Amino acid sequence: MAESLRASALARGKPSPVCVKVQDSVRNALEIMKAHNFSQLPILDGGNKCVGIITSENIAYKLLEDQELFDKPVNECVAKCLHVEGRADLVDYLDAMAEKGCLLIGSSNYIESIITNYDVLKLFRKIAEPFAMIYEIETNLRNFVQRHIPDRSDREEAISSLLGKMRGDRFAKGSTLDTDDLDFEELRQLIIYNWEKFAIPSDRDYVNDLLESIRGIRNKVCHFRGPLTVEELDKLKDMRKQVMRITKL
Repeated sequence: MAESLRASALARGKPSPVCVKVQDSVRNALEIMKAHNFSQLPILDGGNKCVGIITSENIAYKLLEDQELFDKPVNECVAKCLHVEGRADLVDYLDAMAEKGCLLIGSSNYIESIITNYDVLKLFRKIAEPFAMIYEIETNLRNFVQRHIPDRSDREEAISSLLGKMRGDRFAKGSTLDTDDLDFEELRQLIIYNWEKFAIPSDRDYVNDLLESIRGIRNKVCHFRGPLTVEELDKLKDMRKQVMRITKL
């Protein structure tokens, strides 16, 4: 299992969880939540054992039934929570987190950390964002080619000519391929070697270098060669914008 999908990976670097005691008031719990921008807090008994959590959502529901709730102890709003070990696979708990809103890392006797839906969202954004940008870049390039070479037979001819050179004996003559059948490098070369068909108001070498740079980052992402650095992610974002500008023509 990928290290990034372990519960401990999300807990790493986070401070110790802020908790309340069973005798603390609901008002005090809300003030702590507001101060830290939290939506839930673990509740500890006199022996520092976790007996559950208090959430802003649970308070809201209880408040409809009891207008004097604010000055009552937090155990009036206790909700069940899930405890998992640091080596737990987050994928196994996604449904539970959608329902409960958080996971407590550790045991009821000792809480190491708390993971919220927001933490999971940040994790999956970090994983998915490069793939989403690459998908958008490739889709726009394929659509761009189809707009500027609208006739299917003309595209097939251009692709067959290109692949006959690139794939050699691996290319079956007479194949009827379209842009969706090309990998990124073949798509790049189709554009560069048919430059006159696209009327791009940019230097061909500039566009070629742009697509080459995208290919390098794309290969790292799609072949799972480790996460992108901050610099690489920023570069990909910038190159995406450049491709979006070019393919709108």
